[in-house]
Amino acid sequence: DELRRFHFFNSFFYKKLCQQNNNTADGARSCYESAKRWTKNVDIFSKDYLFVPIHDALHWSLALVCFPGSACRSADKQPYILHLDSLRGSHDIRYIKPPLLSFMEAEWEVKRRGVVDDNGEPLRFDPKSFVCRTVPVPRQNNSSDCGLFLLKYVEHTIEWCP
Repeated sequence: DELRRFHFFNSFFYKKLCQQNNNTADGARSCYESAKRWTKNVDIFSKDYLFVPIHDALHWSLALVCFPGSACRSADKQPYILHLDSLRGSHDIRYIKPPLLSFMEAEWEVKRRGVVDDNGEPLRFDPKSFVCRTVPVPRQNNSSDCGLFLLKYVEHTIEWCP
């Protein structure tokens, strides 16, 4: 089933993830604890694409995590975090990336700890393996269409995904 390749977080996930202080080990654990219920019944590392809507400062943008399960030593695909923002400079990938990576790293520890490769070596999540990019996308020409642009980005991404 083609749709099983995708996971769509709801619009509260990223905000909840960022409510805690993520600059310390305790803060990172706290971030994970505050948002882990959104992945209780899903293995995000078995998905090819994670859609994370971001709402901040009265603006919507989209973070697209590609191949999150490839962020281990035996990866066969390059993992990415792509940011699609219709309002130039409104949300910055440098601030979006850390809480997403911290969450995925904690999720890996909880759900994939002890998983080994074909040689019996433990697979470890490597947040540094992610390439993070802001994607050039069509821009809105007003201050109110960002939600529609986000939905269109989702639609086009699903149609385009290999």
